[in-house]
Order: sequence, then C-alpha cells, then structure tokens
Amino acid sequence: MAQVLFDTHNAIEDLKRGGFTEDQAKANVRFIKEVLEGGVATKRDLDELQAAVKNDLDTLQSATKRDLENATIQLEANQRQTEGVMMAEMQRLQGDVNVVRAEMDVLRSDMRAFRFQILAAIAGATGVLGMLRFII
Repeated sequence: MAQVLFDTHNAIEDLKRGGFTEDQAKANVRFIKEVLEGGVATKRDLDELQAAVKNDLDTLQSATKRDLENATIQLEANQRQTEGVMMAEMQRLQGDVNVVRAEMDVLRSDMRAFRFQILAAIAGATGVLGMLRFII
C-alpha cells in the first residue's frame, strides 16, 4: 500500500479558515489521519490484488478440473469392477439355482417311486385282507 503524506497543521488551519472551530478541525484531521494511516489502496495495489486473485482462481479451477477428471476415471473403474463382481455373483447364483432344480427333480422322482411303493403295499395289503376274509 502506498504511503500518503498528510500535513495535519495545514489541514487544521485550512478547516478553520473554512469556518470550522478549532475542536472541529482537529477532530476532522484526526479522523483523516487515522484513515490514511490505516492504509489507502492505490489503483496499482488493486490491480495487483486483482491479478493475484485471478491467478488463485485459475489455479483452483485447474486443480478442480483435474480432481474431477481423476474422480470420474476412478468412478468408471469402480463401476466396471462392480459390474464384473455382480456378473460373477449372478452366474454363481444361477449355478446354485440349477443345483436346487436338479435336487428337486431327484426328490420328485423319489416321491413318485415311493408313492408307487405305497400304492403297491396298499394293494398287497388289500389283497391279503381280501384273502383273509375269504378264508375266515
């Protein structure tokens, strides 16, 4: 920031000539001095600040773009991996379903055979009972 020279004595005298009282002139000069000592930005200061902010924004934009591209690449890789895992799991489950279906077919066959054995046993028992009635 640029340093501004300020002649307080002349400023007080100018204000008094303009109609201010001594106290009013001193208060105004004190205020102006505080403002000036706090720093006044020149056009050059503002231009430098603007350039620095623009540079920071450009850097941030580049970094954000790069991060977004990297995140997109990683997301796509994760998606492909997840799809592969899901396909393998679906194939495994389909295999399990096929095994269960085969086991159910065996059970159906076993149940049919058992049913025929029961029917034959019932028929045999009925025949024996019929003969027993006939004998008795």
